[in-house]
Amino acid sequence: MLHTIFTRCRVLCVVVSIVACCGCGGQPEDQPTAGETVAVEETEVALGEAEEPAAAIAETEPAEAVVEELNLVWQPDELKARLGEDNLRILDARSVDAYNESHIPGAVPVDVADWKTQASAEGGLHDAEAWAERLGEVGIDNSTRVVVYGDAMPNTARIWWTLKYVGVADAAVLDGGWQAWVDAGGETSTEAPTFEPAEFTPDFQAQRLAEIGDVKSSLGSDGLTIVDTRSAGEFSEHIPVAVHLEWSELLDENGRFKSAGELRELFASNGIDPSSTAVTYCRSGGRASVEALALELAGFNNVK
Repeated sequence: MLHTIFTRCRVLCVVVSIVACCGCGGQPEDQPTAGETVAVEETEVALGEAEEPAAAIAETEPAEAVVEELNLVWQPDELKARLGEDNLRILDARSVDAYNESHIPGAVPVDVADWKTQASAEGGLHDAEAWAERLGEVGIDNSTRVVVYGDAMPNTARIWWTLKYVGVADAAVLDGGWQAWVDAGGETSTEAPTFEPAEFTPDFQAQRLAEIGDVKSSLGSDGLTIVDTRSAGEFSEHIPVAVHLEWSELLDENGRFKSAGELRELFASNGIDPSSTAVTYCRSGGRASVEALALELAGFNNVK
């Protein structure tokens, strides 16, 4: 994930590997409003503000593949069969009002805006105390299995990426989100679960995060692919050498991820090579997280 600051806004960028919004009709949380643009000059300023460039990002060791061991995406029927498991925590990334109206039994609401604010703060992605508090208060310890769902895939994926980055080994998203659950006849509830806060010790996965200095020093290198996940209009001004693949292209008409084979073909047709380090970015990290998740579903190992 690339952590950078534009002149007018802070931007999180994620190395393409996995990601997330359950495409269920909600407005992506980092989608610009009408008339907003992000100028390439601003991006260049942001890259130039890095204090101490680290080693070239393309030289980092690939993260261990987890695709064979853990399901990154759960289908509604799989979650139905596992409701009530002691070590399973379900996070609802929708609004509080939507949660209160109806949610998956046992689900706990997660404050997407708060997590985004913390991640965007100076040093926020390295603040162990802050993340220990946030995960502990939703009942997650270091052995908890977590499934995230919502009604906008960028929000869902943002939470997923953050969980993986802070050290939750088994974190997944519900494919299709809340709407897919309802369409599948999943049980719903209005009762909020009660539980004791958990103790979580962050184990930051540095290989998932691309720092500004790393990216700046590696621009144009053969082993690095920078992926702009924003809309075509936004891509009119972008980070130099970036390729464009809008996050929504990764989902089908029902808001579910395309198959691994379809994703691999899509990435290949856009010049995204699985042998390179992939870094995704958008405006604040949500759409980039969706792309990162899709990359990991397609078998990419070195994604930031």
